[in-house]
Amino acid sequence: MIKYIFLTIAAALTLSACHSDSPSVPSTAPMTVVVYMAADNSLGRDRKDIDDINEMIAAKRSGALSDGSRVMVYRAEYRTGRQRLLELKSDSLHTVREYDRTLASTDPERMRQVLADARTLAPAVEYGLVLWSHALGWTNSTVDPAPYSVAPRSFGDDLSANRKMTVSELGAALDPAAWKYIYFDCCLMASVEVAYELRHATGLIYASVTETPYDGCPYDKALALLADGSEQALCAIARAVASHYGLSTRGCCPVSASVISTAGLDRLADVTARIYRSGHKLPDDFEPQQYYHSYRYPSYRYNDLEQYVEAVCSEDALLDEWREALAATVRHQLHSDWIWSNIEIIRHCGLSTRIVRTPGQISTLGYDGLQWWTDVASHLDI
Repeated sequence: MIKYIFLTIAAALTLSACHSDSPSVPSTAPMTVVVYMAADNSLGRDRKDIDDINEMIAAKRSGALSDGSRVMVYRAEYRTGRQRLLELKSDSLHTVREYDRTLASTDPERMRQVLADARTLAPAVEYGLVLWSHALGWTNSTVDPAPYSVAPRSFGDDLSANRKMTVSELGAALDPAAWKYIYFDCCLMASVEVAYELRHATGLIYASVTETPYDGCPYDKALALLADGSEQALCAIARAVASHYGLSTRGCCPVSASVISTAGLDRLADVTARIYRSGHKLPDDFEPQQYYHSYRYPSYRYNDLEQYVEAVCSEDALLDEWREALAATVRHQLHSDWIWSNIEIIRHCGLSTRIVRTPGQISTLGYDGLQWWTDVASHLDI
């Protein structure tokens, strides 16, 4: 506890007293990890960004980046809206660039600018991207059809600008093939719709089909693995997260993790489209595995993809082909037994999907604007 308090104070002091460096032309690192912290929201209010920065500092002090890898942190601060790009040094974060507030952290143009700056200022053989904020998976609209005061988002929440980012905007903000992996330190992003939208930006995706614990990734344990960035390293992070939080979570926030190879997504999409085209309608009594339910947001649905495909598929051989494609796509998955205390996880293939039951649901929350809808789900018999 004393060590934790010391680190918190130290991080707070270094963040408030950061100095702006004028970096010389840097050498090329084996890996640069870019952490995009859209923290101007409840996470920043509760200092979860400071906590995670403390963990990164502790990891670096312990030799997590001994191979010369670098960590760049973009942080949009709570309340002030101040936006800076910082580099993790041995004992602090050093400011390397400050941004004006004409663009929100959730504006795709600001994200493009920050990610380009990070790669320029910390050149590397490979790059990993951590997306850190609140998230709601496949949602593709910032206008909810229900009369709620809080607008939906796919990724990110910027209170200063009252702006959120849709999944289509996120996909457009990420350069093709720029990232060895994308690690979602946020909720509900292991949906097939999200993975398919981002398949050209990265080779690997780490995400959760459920909500994630409020404290997020334990960076003191994960930073060295993020600097590795391989499929095996991401699988090891999943196991570390499971060990850190435990998988017996009834009454507590769930834990789930999926390591997704985007190289398999085109084949998975092709076989899924063929099943949807030739399959039968979903039985009225079908009860899907649900990964998230909110009485406040009843339109949001996240169901197990494999269970759904099984329910509509009419050919055993085609289903076998689909499962081969799934195995090539979801390289590792794990999950807790329960989601809070009211939903038991019985099915978990590692990818969620939205089930569209009626024509009126097609455009809900911009679903028909997703690439997965156009290429795959539009072939459903609804």
